[in-house]
Amino acid sequence: MELLDVRTGASRGQLTERLTSLSTPVTVAFSPDGSALASSNFFVTEVWDVASRQVRQRLDDQSVAIAKVAFSPDGRSVAGVGTVSDSSRIFVWKTP
Repeated sequence: MELLDVRTGASRGQLTERLTSLSTPVTVAFSPDGSALASSNFFVTEVWDVASRQVRQRLDDQSVAIAKVAFSPDGRSVAGVGTVSDSSRIFVWKTP
């Protein structure tokens, strides 16, 4: 994934680790302070350190395809929501 400066459109670098799955992220969210980025490609959710561009935490023990991610207002948790068999599920993980 490439990070872009929203004001200038200039590249701020790429996240260097490859996603576990071959698919690209379907949802991303920045932490409130901008230091972390959560991404999900349905079955693997990752929390990235923006400064080092490395995966901080891999959340791959979920049994539902995660379609949306969001950080809590204090940035200490990530929530993911997905649907399986007409039932929505919400997962909440603590971040490091």
